[in-house]
Amino acid sequence: MSTDTNVRSDSSTEVGRLQQAALGGSVPRPLVVVNGERSGLAAMETALKLAGNETIAIDVLYVVDTPEHNDFALRRAESEGEEAIAEAIEMADRVGVETNRWFRYGRTDREVRTFVETHPVDLVILGAPRRRGIKRVVTPGSVIPRVRRGTDVPVLAVTPDGST
Repeated sequence: MSTDTNVRSDSSTEVGRLQQAALGGSVPRPLVVVNGERSGLAAMETALKLAGNETIAIDVLYVVDTPEHNDFALRRAESEGEEAIAEAIEMADRVGVETNRWFRYGRTDREVRTFVETHPVDLVILGAPRRRGIKRVVTPGSVIPRVRRGTDVPVLAVTPDGST
């Protein structure tokens, strides 16, 4: 699956510099946070583009946002997460890149920060979904700024439609 991607740069000069350096060469330990949307697949595609000979493996993480879900929604989110991870792994398998699968429960930003603190990660790559209409009202906050504020690892936000 080919997805057109656009990479958002962080406004911080240091983080922006690190992101641009990562885009110029391989990243030994990228973490891709998939979200069950096209933007998550775009994040995986970006990680695969960054994967070079020095890449050990791409960690693929899906977080089921448990604080806001009832049992039905939780089962649905688990199913979506399994599908998102499977699709990302399939993308990596097609080009011969090794992956590690991770499935967590909690708030996405906290789980990503915990993962980065407990695993060797050089770059976090997240999908940046474009929220329109009712989704903008229902889920106005973005995980990306909270992840950026909570970790020392560079964070790359990727959109599938070329928007920023």
